[in-house]
Amino acid sequence: MEIWSSGLPKDQPPPRARQILALLLLNPGVITPTDRLIDAVWGESPPPNARKALQVHISHLRQLLAVPLRHSPPGYVLSVRPDQVDLHRFRAWTAAARRESDPEQAGILLRRALSLWRGRPLADIGSDRMRERFFAGLEEERLAALEARMDADLRLGRHAELVTELPALLAEHPLRERMRAQLMTALHRSGRRAEALRVFHEARALTVAELGVEPGPELQRLHRELLAEPRPASASAPVSRNHLPRDVPDFTGRAAELTRLCAVGGRDSGVLPVWWLDGPTGVGKTALADPELVPIL
Repeated sequence: MEIWSSGLPKDQPPPRARQILALLLLNPGVITPTDRLIDAVWGESPPPNARKALQVHISHLRQLLAVPLRHSPPGYVLSVRPDQVDLHRFRAWTAAARRESDPEQAGILLRRALSLWRGRPLADIGSDRMRERFFAGLEEERLAALEARMDADLRLGRHAELVTELPALLAEHPLRERMRAQLMTALHRSGRRAEALRVFHEARALTVAELGVEPGPELQRLHRELLAEPRPASASAPVSRNHLPRDVPDFTGRAAELTRLCAVGGRDSGVLPVWWLDGPTGVGKTALADPELVPIL
């Protein structure tokens, strides 16, 4: 948490006052009940003088802040504009990005919003209770904005950058299926189809092991599309239209063997030999045999 006034940082309030301020800032302009403030700061076992202690902290905040902090039964309200709080500026920019049809402009808004994050939310508040209550929701907002920014990047053809960025994010958030789908798409567009398929199989193994379920419909759709897509022919080994092997008129490296076969079983010898050519797979038995001289049965 940082408090700024007239472009200058102000002193930080004491820990408990900081917890109260954080809760008020999460709902600016809305009355936060006194009991809720006490529960956030002291938990289920508040001291007998919790209400008096709360009033002392409120008084300290009033001296520190340049905005009104009023008592309004049944609690307190901080009269601050949403654009004066980074969290609410973030929310306003992400909402504007969702309405934006141009991916370039959407990406600019989302990058601006994400630049406001300076670490884990509520990291310095010192209240486990508040972190348990609010951290997951705030972190989900950040990750959703990050995924939306990467969607915009994919629409702009920046898949090579995402291939570099996404693996580290998935290492930290392995169950984010939207990120998995984005990585599969970025790899596929980078000509790395096999790696994209491997990302799906890793996701499936993880979700089955951790959650006992198959991957979601988006990942499965991408997987089907990748499997259905024909593999491009290799430039170094073109395939004929009928998918049969090309006829190789010459066979290199077996001249002596061919000479001996022709001498023993030539057309003019009056002998019709039957040969079995034996050897491991791939040594060239078929290429060695001349079908006119050595029938292979």
